[in-house]
Amino acid sequence: LNISHALARPDGSGFERPRLDKMQTGMSALQCLYETADGWIAVVAPKEAHWTALKTVLNAPALEAADFATPEARRKNDAALRELLRTAFKARPALAWREALDAAGVPAEVSDPTFAHRLHDDPEMRAGGLTVTYRQELVGEFSQMGLMFNFSDTPGKVQGPPLVVGEYTREVLTELGYTADQIAELSAAKVAGVWESGQPLINGPRRFMGYKPEVYDAKPKDAPASGPAAAQMAPAK
Repeated sequence: LNISHALARPDGSGFERPRLDKMQTGMSALQCLYETADGWIAVVAPKEAHWTALKTVLNAPALEAADFATPEARRKNDAALRELLRTAFKARPALAWREALDAAGVPAEVSDPTFAHRLHDDPEMRAGGLTVTYRQELVGEFSQMGLMFNFSDTPGKVQGPPLVVGEYTREVLTELGYTADQIAELSAAKVAGVWESGQPLINGPRRFMGYKPEVYDAKPKDAPASGPAAAQMAPAK
């Protein structure tokens, strides 16, 4: 779905694909956001069992029409079906609809415009690994997004907070066989940045193995002058 707009057949024609409506409420009548008496609810009913249960919950005789009797008929009459559902869902509050649909086995969720404000405090999000919290050296407690998917045989893990530049340089170089004295020399020469808790952040450019000041620090011949002399030569504004 995410790249379906970029796919084309050899003759240049596109593929049939789900498309958001102009109000961006959904892909179809049965995959859509609906306004209720006090907010919005998202409903996804892709299976025939979902459709049957949805009709039971809504108890709207118009949904029994032949125009909506089959998946093909519902696709053909999607606009009319959306209009009926819009009218039906306005009769009750969002939470009441969610509870009724959930009990009937229809996937639905209340659209909460402030949920993002509580995202990192939600126990279900934490339990599912969708959000994680670590102690970060510079900002203290740091909450961030976790893993959006996982693999059963090779489960992933967010191992820690964002790194500070140079935080693990010493450990990495030690693992590669460098001695403490060699690491100190590389740090002093600005070839490697080594940062430890409590120190100022590493600023300025790093150098590299084989660095030659006469080559890499030399200014081009046509480079503008700088300093007090240059200031005196500059025209007044």
